[in-house]
Amino acid sequence: MIGAVDLDCQVLLAPEGEQRLVLHTPPPGTDTGERPALLRVVGTEQFTATP
Repeated sequence: MIGAVDLDCQVLLAPEGEQRLVLHTPPPGTDTGERPALLRVVGTEQFTATP
């Protein structure tokens, strides 16, 4: 629906190593950051079947 989405992944570890925070961010200079916004708009549409 919105095409391929390329994301950078960064994993931050707590000092004890028991917790992780995984960040997915769009690469700089791409339109990837705008694509999830398109899903918010498209995802609210309702379609009805026609007989």
